[in-house]
Amino acid sequence: MLASATNAPSDGLAYVTLTVTPRDASGEPLGTGLHVEVLSSDGSVTLGGTGTSACTVNTPGATCLTAVDSGAGSYVVTARSSTALTVPTTFSATVTDGSGTTTLPDTASVAFDSALFSGSAGTTITTGTVTVTSSNAGGRNLYITGGTVTFDASTVGQTFGDVFITGGTVTHLQATNAAMFKLDVLTGSWNLLGGAINTTNKGYGMTCFANGSCSGNGLVSFSPNGVPSASLAGTSKLYGASHGGMGSGNYRMNISQANNNQAGNAGTTYGDYRDPKFPGATNDTYSGTHGGGVVRITSTGPCVLGGSATVAASASFNAAGGSINLRCGAIVSTGWTGTLIADGGQGAGNSSIPLGAGGGGRIALVSTGDAATMTGAVSYPPVNLTARVHAFGGAPANSSYVVGAGGAGTIFLKHSGLTYGDLIIANNSPAHYQNEGTTRLPALAGTVTANVTAGATAIPVSVASTMFNATYYENAGAPLNFNPALTQVTTPSSSSIYNGVFAGGWLRPDVTAAGGALLDPSNLVSVTTNAVGTLTTSAVPSGVASGAFFRSVDVLDHLDVLGNAILETNGDIHVVSGNTTNSGAPTMTVNGLVLFDTTSGRTGRIEYAAGAVNVVQSTQAMPPLGGGTLVADNVTVSAGSVTVPAIIASGDVTLSGGTLVTNSLQAARYEQTAGTLKHYLPVFKTSPAAAQVSSLQMTLAGTFSLTGGAVDVAGLGYPAAMDAQGAPQTLWGFGATGPSSATGSSGGYGAGHGGVGGGYAAGAVRGMVYDDYRDPRYPGGAGTTVGASPSYLGFRSPGGGVFRLNASGVCTLGGTSLIKAGAVTTGAQYGAAGGSISLRCGGFDTTGWNGTLTANGANAYNSSSVGSTRAGGGGRIAMVSTGDASSFVGAIGYPYPSTSAQLQARGGTGINATYTDGGAGTVFLKHSGVAYGQLIINNNNQTHYATGGYTPFVSIAGTVSSAANAGDTSLSVNIASTPLHNSAAFNQLLAGMWLRPDTSVNSGTLPADNLVTVAGNTFVSTTQSQLTTSPLLASVPAGASFKSADLFDVYNVVGGAITQTNGDLYVVP
Repeated sequence: MLASATNAPSDGLAYVTLTVTPRDASGEPLGTGLHVEVLSSDGSVTLGGTGTSACTVNTPGATCLTAVDSGAGSYVVTARSSTALTVPTTFSATVTDGSGTTTLPDTASVAFDSALFSGSAGTTITTGTVTVTSSNAGGRNLYITGGTVTFDASTVGQTFGDVFITGGTVTHLQATNAAMFKLDVLTGSWNLLGGAINTTNKGYGMTCFANGSCSGNGLVSFSPNGVPSASLAGTSKLYGASHGGMGSGNYRMNISQANNNQAGNAGTTYGDYRDPKFPGATNDTYSGTHGGGVVRITSTGPCVLGGSATVAASASFNAAGGSINLRCGAIVSTGWTGTLIADGGQGAGNSSIPLGAGGGGRIALVSTGDAATMTGAVSYPPVNLTARVHAFGGAPANSSYVVGAGGAGTIFLKHSGLTYGDLIIANNSPAHYQNEGTTRLPALAGTVTANVTAGATAIPVSVASTMFNATYYENAGAPLNFNPALTQVTTPSSSSIYNGVFAGGWLRPDVTAAGGALLDPSNLVSVTTNAVGTLTTSAVPSGVASGAFFRSVDVLDHLDVLGNAILETNGDIHVVSGNTTNSGAPTMTVNGLVLFDTTSGRTGRIEYAAGAVNVVQSTQAMPPLGGGTLVADNVTVSAGSVTVPAIIASGDVTLSGGTLVTNSLQAARYEQTAGTLKHYLPVFKTSPAAAQVSSLQMTLAGTFSLTGGAVDVAGLGYPAAMDAQGAPQTLWGFGATGPSSATGSSGGYGAGHGGVGGGYAAGAVRGMVYDDYRDPRYPGGAGTTVGASPSYLGFRSPGGGVFRLNASGVCTLGGTSLIKAGAVTTGAQYGAAGGSISLRCGGFDTTGWNGTLTANGANAYNSSSVGSTRAGGGGRIAMVSTGDASSFVGAIGYPYPSTSAQLQARGGTGINATYTDGGAGTVFLKHSGVAYGQLIINNNNQTHYATGGYTPFVSIAGTVSSAANAGDTSLSVNIASTPLHNSAAFNQLLAGMWLRPDTSVNSGTLPADNLVTVAGNTFVSTTQSQLTTSPLLASVPAGASFKSADLFDVYNVVGGAITQTNGDLYVVP
C-alpha cells in the first residue's frame, strides 16, 4: 500500500490517495479483477473516490470502502479529514479472489493536521498574489488553496516536503532576454488536486514590463545551461519556433512571384526528451510572444493528479511549447479529468505573409516504481493518452495559407519495468501544407579524430552532421522547385554555443563495430555532455580507432508515431518491441512518418528488434530528401500512406490497402492485394541546376504476388525543372551517375528512352535512346510544352519511373492488377518518355490475369495558350525467368504474342506533321531454355509522321585504337557511328551490349565470331572511348573494325514501329 503523502492538511479539501497493489510472492502485480477493500483506523477520516463502493467483505461503515480498479493492477481510494488528528491514521487493506480473503501485510500512515503546513510565512497560501522564493522552501510542507502563486527560481530544485494544491493558479516568473525561470520543485509528494499550474507563454522571449511593453531581441532560444540566446533561434517570425518539434517555415510565400525563395530556418530542437528542463523558444520580434514555460517536479513519493486540475506549458502564436516533467515514486491519476499540455503556438499572419506555427514542447512522465504505480489516465500501458497529455505542434493559421503545422513535441514514459523508456511522437492530425515542422531528435554524427582506449570517458570528434541540418520538405502536391541541398552543420566541432546540447543521448562510437548492430553493449555509450571537439561519455567498452565514424542512436522500449507526426533524425533508432499501447506485443503501428537524413553517404535506420510493423492510418505522403531503413520481421500496410526510404524484412511485406512509398524493399516474400506501391518523387533545384531521381528496387528470397492494386511509378522519372514562376527550364535525361541536362530533350521535342520522341534529329545527344532492353534500369526522359502565354502555364512532365524486381520464387500477377511505369499520370502530361519495368523471377504465373504492364510515352500536344510539344518515346519492359519455358504460365506465355496489349511500351501519339508521334519502346522476354530471348517492338498501329519517333538500338561501330590480346577485358576504341561519343554524357550507355570486336572474323554464325559483352564504357577523348568487356576470345589488331550486335531467338517489329541500328541484328535460325 502506498499513500500519496505522509502529511496532509485537515481542512476536508485536501486528500491523500491510497494505492493498493496486490502482488505475488515474486513481487509481480496480481492484476485486475480483484476485490480490494481499504480500512481506516480513525472514523474521523472520510474515505472516498470516484467509483468506490461500500465494503462487502469487511464490516460496512465509515472506516471501510471498496477501492476502484485502476486497470493497471492497482486499486485506489482517497482519504481526507476535516479534523486535525494528532495521531497519524493507519490504513490497511484486504484482497478477495477465488481463493478467499487475505489481509495485506503492508499498511500506510498519514498525519492529517493543517498545523504541519504553517511552519513559516509563505508555506500555506490561500488567497491573493504570492511569490515563492527559495526562502519559503527548505523542506517545508506547502499548501496552496487559491490566488496566484508565482515561483521565483532560475536554478534547479527548490526543496519542499509534502505539497498540496487544491485551488488557485501556480506559475513561475516570465523569462526575459537574459534570464530563464522555471517551476522546479523537489518534494516528498506532489498532490495536484485542483486549480491549475499554468506556465503558458512564460518561456524564452523578449523582456516585457508591467505596462505590456517589451524590449530586446525576440529571437530567443536555448544556449548552454539554458541561458537565453539568439544563437540557435530561428531567423524570423516567418518560421515557427522550435523545442521538442521544429516550427513550420515559410520558404515560399507566393508561387506566382519571382522573388519568393525565402532563406532562413525555424531554429533547432533542443533538450533531452528523457528529462526535459528548458522553456520553449520564440521567433517573434514584434509582439513579445514567449514560448511555454517549465514545470519540473521531482518527488520521492507519489505525484497525484486529481479533479480537473491542469498543467500547461504551451505557447501562443509562433512560439514553441515548453516542458512538463514529472519524476515521481508513482504517478496516480485515477478519477482525474484534467490535462497536461505543452503545445506549440498556432501560425498567424495572412495569405501574403503567413507566419509559421511553433513546434510542440516536451513532456516526461517517469515513475521509479513499476507499471502498477502509474494509474488512471496515465496508466501503463497507456490508453488514448494523447487525448489528455500532449505536446502538439501549433496548427496552421488558415487552410488558404501555404505554411503547415508545427512539428509534434515529445512524450516520454518510463517505469522500473522499462529498460530504456517509451517515446510518443503525436501531432493533432493537422492538415498538410508545405514546409510543416518535423520532430527532430537530438542527434549527431561524425568522425573520431584520435584513438580511444577502452575505459576512456572522452572521445575526440569532428562533427559531420547534427540535428541542426537544414532540410527542406514539401507536401506531395506542391511544386518541387528551389529544393536546396541538405546542409550538413559541422559547427559543433568549432563553436561553444552547442556545448551541452547533446547531453543525455546514446552513441555508437564506431558504426561498423559489433557487426553494425544498433544495440550492442560493446559499442554503446551514453553522452554526459559535449564541448568543442569532444564528447564526454560513459566509459567506452572497447577501443575505438581514429577515423571511426560515430552516430547517435535512440534506444527505446516502445515507439509511437501518431496523428500524422513526422519523426526525423540523422542518427539511428532501435525499438525493442512495438508500440507503447501494445506494451511488448509483436506489432508496431505507425500513424505518421519517420525520416532519416543521410550523413556523409551513410544511411540511418529504424530497427524493430522483434515483431511486425503495421501501418494502418497514416495520411502523410510527403517524401523526405534523406534516407533511412525500416528493419522488422514483417511489415504490413493496410490503409493510409507511409513513406520510408528502405525496408528490410526477414519475413513478409504485405500491402492490402493505402500507399507504400519506398525505394528499396528486401524481404522473404511480397504480397499485394490492394493499394499502391511507389517510389519517391524526382526533385530538382535550379541554382546551381541539379536533379535527383529514385527507383523502386525489390529483392525477394521467395515469391512475389500482385493480385490487386498497382505498382505505380508512372511520372516519377527524370524531372522537368522550372523557374520560380513555374516556367519550364531544364529537361533532365540519362546520366550514368545521376540525371544529366546534356541528354534531356529540348523543350517542345519528344523525350527519349526505349524509343526516341517526335522531332528527334538523327545522331543528336538530346533525346537519344539509352538503357539495356534485357535489364532496364533508368527512368524516362522529361518533356515540356513551349510557347505558352505566359510561359509558366506550360505543361511540365517527368518521364516514367523505375520498378526492378529480383525474386528467387515465382512472380504472380492476378486480377486486374497493374504495373505502371509510363509518363502519363493524370492525363495532363505531354512529351515525356516511358520508364522501366524489369522483372527477374523464378517463373511467372499470370493465370486469370487481365491487367497490364505499361511503360508508354506521353502524347503530343498543341495549344496556343499552354504551349505545344511532340510525343515522347516508349520505355522498356523485361520479364526474365530463371526457369524453363514451362515457367511462363497463364496470360503471359513464351513466346509472347507480339500484338497482345497486356505488355505495352509504345510511344506517345502524334497530332500532325509538326507535333509528331514518339517511337516505340521495347518489351523483352526470356527463360533459361533460350539463349537470347524475345524482343518485341510494337507501336500500337498509331499514325506515323515523317519526323515522328522511331526505335534506334543502342549500337556502335568504329575502329579499335589499340591492339588487344585474348583474355583482355579492356578495349580502346574510336566510335565513328552517331551519336558521336564525344563527352562523358555517354559513360555507361553501352552496358549490356554485345560486341563484335573484329568484323573481319565472319564465320556466318554470329555467336561464334569472337562475341563479347560490354560491362561499361568511359569517355577518354573525342576520338577514344574505353570499353570494359568480358574476356576477349581472340586477339584483336589495332585498326580492326568493330560493330555492336543484337541477338534474338524471337524478334518482332509490329504495330508500325520503325527500328534502326549501327550494328548487326542476328535472329537464331
